[in-house]
Amino acid sequence: MNTSEDQSFISLFIDTPIYVVKNDNFEAPTPVEKPEEQTPPPIEQPELKFYGQNKYGVAIIVKHSNGDFLKSEEFNLLIKICEAVSLSLNEIAIINSEENKTLQNFDLNTLIGYSTLIHFGDIWEPTKIPSSKDLYQSLNIEGKTILLADDLTVLKNDVNAKRALWGALKVLFAKS
Repeated sequence: MNTSEDQSFISLFIDTPIYVVKNDNFEAPTPVEKPEEQTPPPIEQPELKFYGQNKYGVAIIVKHSNGDFLKSEEFNLLIKICEAVSLSLNEIAIINSEENKTLQNFDLNTLIGYSTLIHFGDIWEPTKIPSSKDLYQSLNIEGKTILLADDLTVLKNDVNAKRALWGALKVLFAKS
């Protein structure tokens, strides 16, 4: 199409005269980019520190703040307890609540997969266990089997507590 054809074509739509003014200083506007939709960054789930491989989904919670737990008498006692019910470090996850204090506002179910939880000592908030439960009685909460026991420091020196724990563990692992 040449210029005269363009003008004749325009006259079919517009009846007002149109003038073209040449401006050498004219700068075309820069296109405005559409802002990208901001997606919130994914919420990073903190990492739970535990000992073992958790192959059987058995989580054990302890509270140890006096030095290296792996070198403590309580750790040795816990290993003996686990061996008594044929559990090794490959099959369990030992969680020291003192080493995971930053996880107080999280739910343990979202941090680690487990079907059985043995909790020694005071209730750790992420477990969401009501604090009014009896010791050495298996509980079923949200499809998880839970056993509450005395702190390992108490068990270390209390024969009756050891007997109560052993009786509860025999019942707990006889089901498995």
